[in-house]
Amino acid sequence: MARQALIVILAWSCCAFAVPTAFAATGQASLAEALQALARRGHLSILFRPETVSGLRAGKPGKPSKPEAALDEMLRGTGLRARRIAPRTFVIERIEVAKSEGGTDASAPPAERHVQTAAPSSIIVTALRRPTLLLDTPVSMIAIEGQQWSELAGRTNADVARLAPSLAITSQGAGLDRLSLRGVISAGEPSVGLYYGNAPVLGPSGSTSDPGLMTPNLLLIDVDRIEVLRGPQGTLYGAGSLAGTMRVLFRQPELDRYSANLDGSVSSTRGGGNGFDASSVINLALLPGRAALRAVAYRRREAGFVDNVALGLANIGNRDDAGARLAVKWEPDPDWSLSLEGAYQKTDYDDFGSGSGDVGTNRTNRTVRLPFSSRFWMASAVVRGALGTTDVELSASRYRWLPRRSFDFTAVLEDLRGDAQACAGYFDRPAASGCSAAELTQFGSYLDTATPAVLDQPLRVTSTSAELRLSGRGALNWTAGFFVNRRTDRGESLTRSADEQGVVDAAAPLLSLRRFAGSLNQVAAFGDVTWNATDRLHVTAGGRIFRYRRSASGESILRNPATEVYGSEGSESYVYSVRGTAGRMRFDFHPAPDWLIYGEVAQGFRPGGINIVPGLPRDAAVYRGDRLVSRELGWRVSLGRDAIQLSGAAFRQTWSDMEVSAITNNGAFAIISNLGSARIDGIELGLDARVGEHLEANVQATYLDPRLTSDQVSEIAQTSGRAGDRLAFVPPFIVSSVLTSRWDLGGDLAFKLALSGHFSSRHYSTANRTDERVMRIGSAGSIDLRASLQGSVHSVILGVTNLTGSHGRIQASDFIFAPRTITRVRPRTVSIGFNAIF
Repeated sequence: MARQALIVILAWSCCAFAVPTAFAATGQASLAEALQALARRGHLSILFRPETVSGLRAGKPGKPSKPEAALDEMLRGTGLRARRIAPRTFVIERIEVAKSEGGTDASAPPAERHVQTAAPSSIIVTALRRPTLLLDTPVSMIAIEGQQWSELAGRTNADVARLAPSLAITSQGAGLDRLSLRGVISAGEPSVGLYYGNAPVLGPSGSTSDPGLMTPNLLLIDVDRIEVLRGPQGTLYGAGSLAGTMRVLFRQPELDRYSANLDGSVSSTRGGGNGFDASSVINLALLPGRAALRAVAYRRREAGFVDNVALGLANIGNRDDAGARLAVKWEPDPDWSLSLEGAYQKTDYDDFGSGSGDVGTNRTNRTVRLPFSSRFWMASAVVRGALGTTDVELSASRYRWLPRRSFDFTAVLEDLRGDAQACAGYFDRPAASGCSAAELTQFGSYLDTATPAVLDQPLRVTSTSAELRLSGRGALNWTAGFFVNRRTDRGESLTRSADEQGVVDAAAPLLSLRRFAGSLNQVAAFGDVTWNATDRLHVTAGGRIFRYRRSASGESILRNPATEVYGSEGSESYVYSVRGTAGRMRFDFHPAPDWLIYGEVAQGFRPGGINIVPGLPRDAAVYRGDRLVSRELGWRVSLGRDAIQLSGAAFRQTWSDMEVSAITNNGAFAIISNLGSARIDGIELGLDARVGEHLEANVQATYLDPRLTSDQVSEIAQTSGRAGDRLAFVPPFIVSSVLTSRWDLGGDLAFKLALSGHFSSRHYSTANRTDERVMRIGSAGSIDLRASLQGSVHSVILGVTNLTGSHGRIQASDFIFAPRTITRVRPRTVSIGFNAIF
C-alpha cells in the first residue's frame, strides 16, 4: 500500500511545476464562493471560517497579477483582511483594534495584554505540514497556543503533558524522562517523535540502543505553538514515529517590529527550597519588512523538596537551567524566506529528587548521590518558497547533546551476596565452578568495600538531518519528500564506590569500565495525496519507504568481577539493518460547515537495536523493530457560532514485536528484547467553551485500555507479563482542564484568573499485579492557580501550584537501579512574578 501510494505522489509532483495564472474575479458571488474560486485558479490555500464571511458578497477586482492585490480588492469594504502566513497561503480575519491606551496600532505590544485567546476553530496549525484551521484538520491532536502557554507559566515537557492527557512522561532518574502517547510506552527508539521546529531530536543510545530513555528538555520559552499529534506519523514527517509526535514551534522574528519582553519570578515550595525564573526576549527588525532577529536568554532554578535521611540532606532534586536561542529570518520576496536558528542549554540536577517507599513522604534513604548534567547545542536552517504552483521546503539541522547520568548500583552488588556463581567470577573462574564457604566470605568482604556504589555514564550524541519537501494544491493536494539522518553516539559506563557523603570517590580505584559506540543511518522517502472528491469529502493515501542501518560496538576495559561473566573481557561489534514501508489511508467528511468526521488507518514502525552487554549470547544481542497499526474514527464540531467546540476520537491500536526493557537474570544489566504483543483501545474527548467575553473553559480527557495479547517470555531476562495483563505505567483515565476569566478594570488595567487541573487514575508499575515488585501509581491530581493584574506595559502575576496540597504519586517503580522509588506531586509552591513589554 505504501509503495503504490508513494509512486503516485512522486509522479504527480514531477508534473506539478506550472506557470501561475492571473488572479481575477468577475461578477458578483458570495464571498466564500469567490475565495474558493480564487484559491482553485491560483493554486492557493485561503483559510477562513464560514461565519467570518457569512452574508458578504465579493468585490469586483480587475485582473491583478498577484494574489494579495486580488484579495485586497475582493475584501474591500467588508471589514476583513487577508494575512499571508506561508508561501501562497492566506488566512481571512476580521480587522480589529485591540483595547489599548498606548496606541492605535493593533500589533503594538500593549495590545497583547487585552486580546482574548483565539477560538479553537480559528487556531491555525501545521499538523499536515501545511497551514490549516484546527476545526478543519482531520487529525487527533492538541494545539497549545503560545499565549495560553505563557499565561500558565509552561516551561517543560512535563507541563505539556499536564495539558495533553494522552501524552505521558515516565522518569527513571534525574534527567531520564521517557515520552509516550496513547499508552505506547517501552524502551528503544522513542515511540514519540520530538521536534524543535523542523529539527527532530532524541537521546543517546547508550549500551542498549535506548535513546528513548532520555529526552532533550529545552525550556519552552517564547513559544508560538505546541502541537501534540496522536497516532503514528510517517507519511508527512521525515523522521517518522511509532505512536505520535510532539512539535514545539518557537516564535519567529517579526520583520517589521522592534520589541522586548522581560519576565521574572521567585518561588517557594512548602517543605522544600526556593526557586526563580528569569527570561528576556528581544526582536529587532534589521531590514524592516525583509530581515529580523529574535534573541531569547533565560535562567531558572526549580527547587528540590525531598530529604535524604540516610545522608542528612534536605531539599535534594534542584534543577538549574541556563540557555539562549537566536533566530534570524530573511524574506527577500513574499514567496521566499530563509530562517536560521541556534540554541544552547546547560542543565544540572544536584540529585534524583524522588523519595523511597518505606521512609515517609518525600523522603529517601539512598546512600549515594545521583546527579545529572547536560550540555545541548542545536543549529537549524529552513528555506521556504514557491516554484510555480509547487511549494518547496528545504531544512537541515544538527545538534549535539552531552549528558552525564548516574544510577545507584548498590542494590545490584548487595543482591550478589552469597551467590556462588558471582563469587566464582570474582576469583576469575567460570561460573559453574562455584565457591567454597571461605571464598564466599572473602567475596562478601569485597562487596563491603565496593558498596555503596554508583554507575556513572558520560554520554555523547551528535545528529545531522536534512529534508526536502515539495507540495501542491488543486484537485489533488499532495506532498512528497526525502529525509536523511545520521546519528552517532559514544559513552562510558564506570562503576565507582561512594564515600560517606554519598559522593563518588574519585580517589578510589574503578570497580569496572566499559566503553561503547554506535551509529544509526536513516533514509526515507515519503508522501501524501489528498483527492478532493467533492467540497465535503476528501480521501487521503500516504506512504513511506525507509531504510535503517545501525552499528554498535562495545569493549570491557575493566571487568566488574561480581557482575560480569568470567571471560567477557574484550570487544564486540554488531550490525543491524532493516528496510520496509508504512502507509496511511484516511477519509474526512464535512456534513456541514462546522462539522468534521474522519476515519484513518495508519501504520507506525520503530527500528530495532543492539544490546552491548558483556557475556550476552550473540543471538540475544540484536532485537527487531516493532510495528503498530492504528484504526481511528474522529470528529470535530463547532456549535453556537464558535461558543462551543467538541472533538474526539475512538481508536484501536495493535502493537506487535514489542520492544521491552528487561533485567538480565543476574540483575546486573538492563537489556531490550522483543517480548509479546498488545492491543490498546481508547477514547479521547475535548471540549472548548466560551461564556460571553469573560469566561473560557477547556477540558481534555483520555480513556485507555491497554492489554497484552501474548505472554512475555524470555530465557535470559526477568519477565512476568501475561496475556490479558494491563500494560505498566498506563493510567486508564486522564483528564486535564483549564478555566480562565478576564475582566477589564478600566483604563489600562485588566484582571485575569486561570485555574488548571490534571488528574490520572490508579495504575501500576508492572503488567502482572502479582509481581513482588509491583507498585501503585496514580489516583493523583493537582490544581494550579494563576492570577495576573495586567497593564498596558507591565503586569504582576501570583501563582500557586498544587493549590490543594496533594501528595499523590505520579511515578513509582521498584527497579534494581532505583529500588522502591516514588515521585509525588510537587508540594504547594507559591510564586510572584513581573512582566514588562517594551
